[in-house]
Formats: sequence, structure tokens, C-alpha cells
Amino acid sequence: MTQAMNLASRYVLDLWQLRYFWLSLVRVDLRHRYRRSVLGLGWSLLKPMGMTAVICVIFTTIFGAKLVEFAPFVLIGMTFWGFITETVLGGCTAFYSAEGYLRQAKLPLAIFPLRVALGAGFHFVVMIPIIFLAVSLTTGPPSWTAVLSLLTSLILLFVIGWGLALLSGLLTVAFPDMKHILELTLQIVFYLTPIIYPPSVLAEQRFGSAIMQANPFSHLLTLVRAPLLESVPAPSESLVVGWVFALILVGLSVVGITRTEKRLIYWL
Repeated sequence: MTQAMNLASRYVLDLWQLRYFWLSLVRVDLRHRYRRSVLGLGWSLLKPMGMTAVICVIFTTIFGAKLVEFAPFVLIGMTFWGFITETVLGGCTAFYSAEGYLRQAKLPLAIFPLRVALGAGFHFVVMIPIIFLAVSLTTGPPSWTAVLSLLTSLILLFVIGWGLALLSGLLTVAFPDMKHILELTLQIVFYLTPIIYPPSVLAEQRFGSAIMQANPFSHLLTLVRAPLLESVPAPSESLVVGWVFALILVGLSVVGITRTEKRLIYWL
């Protein structure tokens, strides 16, 4: 146990010593993403806002939902799901895009999924003020106590995003078709998570409550929605589920790195 802790501490220290390297990678990714773009970062803001507008038009017209309450609800859901999708699918190509670096030097594999998670996390954080403004204009500003509790949820989401990016990257290198499988899986999970509909809609269906309880993404979404929409701290039950999910991802990531670190370069 002591030896494992020492190895983990050394690995984290190596990551920290290379912080200027992976921060520069994130900066380059963001610069290339918006290079020569008219709106630049605005496109990342418009995407969830545009999808929210379309969904709100449909739901308010067909299902009679109240726009004032429904718009911030969907905006949070779309922003959250954009983060999850970006980490999972971005992680699929994390090691392929880093092939040149991996062939030149022995670097910790976790750096390159971290690059993906930081980029996705940047876009998520940029949307927080927009969401806060939308909530304030529609249902009133949430309490600062609740907003501060959101910091714990954001840290948890980042850890989970990093783990998802790393695992999807390792799986895709081992099984190239994995990216297509994950795209299909994300579409299924999207509709099993109350992103564009209230949780009560799924709870009313047979096995609906069981699905939501077993779906960690439902709990993670609650960690973001509760402080912003209900002005209450994140529910303890959802926090427990979130951290258990994060620990599982971290454990799987450690096992994956340990077993593939010396062989991964030959699979690229």
C-alpha cells in the first residue's frame, strides 16, 4: 500500500512539474479552435444557447411548458451535456493527436486526457456567468451560499471528465471502433438523463426512478442545477454518488495506465 501511494505521489508530482507543457497544449488547442473565426469563443456560447432556444420552442408550443422556468433548466442541461460529450469524444483522439510527443519522450499518459478535460472545462466555466444571468432574469438570483457550493461540484465534474477522457482514449487506441460505440452510447444516455425534460417525467414511467437513481449523470446534473435553480446546496446523496463514480473512474484509469503505458505507443 505504501509503495502504491509513493508511486501515485510521484506520478502526480511529474504531472505538476510538466504543468507548463500541458497548459501550453490547452492554449494551443483553444487558439486553433477559434483561429480566423468571426465570433471566436462566442461559438461555444451560442451552441448550448441555440439548442436551448430550439428545445424551448418545441416544448413550450407542444407541451405547454413555461418558458421562464424551462429555459434556464434546459440551458444548464445542455451545457452540462456538452462538457460530458466533449470529454468523452475528445478523449477518443487524445493519444492519436499526441503521437508525436509520445514518440519523442516518455511522458505521463494522463497529460493528454487532462488536455481534453481542461479545454472542455474552460468552455463549461465560461457558460456559468451566462447561466447565472439567465437564472437571475427569470426566477431570481440564487443565494451566494448555494453558488459557492457549486465549486465542489465543478471540481468533481472536472475529475470525472478527466477520467472519462482517459478511459475513452485508452479504449479507442485498443479498439478503434470504440469511438463509434461511445457516440451511440452517449445518445442513449442523453435520453435517459433529465437534460431536456423534468426528472418527474422519467420518474412517472415504469422503472423510471430506478433508472435515474442508477444513472450517475442524473446525480451530476443535479449537483449543478440545485444550487443555481433551487438556490440550495448540492444534495448530499448526489455528492456521494458523484464521488463514488469519480473514484471508480480514477481506479479504472490507474489500472488502464499501468497496463498500457509501455505498450500504447506500439498501438498508435
